[in-house]
Amino acid sequence: NIIEVTDIELQNNGRVEGTFWYIMHSDYQSERIVFECKNLTGSVDDHHIFQLYMYLGTRVGKFGIILTRNNCEKYNTKKGGLTESAFKTLRRLHADAGFMIWIWGEAEILSYLSHCESNTVRQFFLDQKSLFMSKIR
Repeated sequence: NIIEVTDIELQNNGRVEGTFWYIMHSDYQSERIVFECKNLTGSVDDHHIFQLYMYLGTRVGKFGIILTRNNCEKYNTKKGGLTESAFKTLRRLHADAGFMIWIWGEAEILSYLSHCESNTVRQFFLDQKSLFMSKIR
């Protein structure tokens, strides 16, 4: 038997229609949300994407998040962000197999926490989904 060890895996209890987690459950069959934590000094590369991808699938769904301390606001930067191959992998996994994998750096994590305090988390997640979709097109 193969044992999969994920960094963080949470149950998706999003059953209220119209909520972000409901959308993730219905559109990406995400019974569970997997977070892969990376302590990188450089950019997220395609092998980081594939590592999370291997945890996803029929058991947990097609949505996951890579957490890194690097700044991920811009793709294809020399320090932080995503390499060109990682960006192409994200695009291919979404287009060919319907997977949505987000990369959150420190700025996204802090923004999420700020939205938690102001009770606007739903809008934050919808904005993140729109941002992801615009970047992979």
